[in-house]
Amino acid sequence: MEKNNKRYKPGDLCFFKSAVNEEILSGSGPALVLEEGIGYANAPGYSHSPDYVYTIYWQSSIEEKVSADWLILLSEL
Repeated sequence: MEKNNKRYKPGDLCFFKSAVNEEILSGSGPALVLEEGIGYANAPGYSHSPDYVYTIYWQSSIEEKVSADWLILLSEL
């Protein structure tokens, strides 16, 4: 998968993309970006250097260290 150089800001609405075909994950629902930071994505072996990661509110939970590679803005659909 090609690295996503996009940056998101608090309040952005996003969907998760499939790592296989980059389509929106069916039935996943939107996520709300809460915070941006620098760190490692929350997936073993995914990243070897720090990058932008996001804290999001998704499916009634707070998810931390979400890579920009995994997101697509609602407004881009």
